[in-house]
Amino acid sequence: MPEEIKIRCWDGVGNHGMQYFESLQEIADYYRGHKYQAEMLFTGLVDKNGKEIWEGDILVKFCPCCSKDLTGEFTEIKEMIFKDGKFVLKDANYHYDLNRYEVIGNIYENPELLENTHGTARLNK
Repeated sequence: MPEEIKIRCWDGVGNHGMQYFESLQEIADYYRGHKYQAEMLFTGLVDKNGKEIWEGDILVKFCPCCSKDLTGEFTEIKEMIFKDGKFVLKDANYHYDLNRYEVIGNIYENPELLENTHGTARLNK
């Protein structure tokens, strides 16, 4: 039996925002005559809360041991990308446990979450 394929498309120009599909045919039918800016695949992975992780998602890991600010929390923020035939966290140079990460947005609807973070930032919860 084939594995489940889930795709989402970002239409940053129109009022559609993020659209979710279960097949390439659904995309073709929906976007006939329309354009979308990006398509992303479901990774088949879930975050620590059981939320689906998609290509282009922004994930955060709270690391109280790394450093402290006024809230006592320090965060590590990474983007999920597809590279070398697999889904990985961008700029992660070590083994990471996705069960410690949480999806907080995506690069299209929440690009400000990645601005000036260099992968590590304080985040107001």
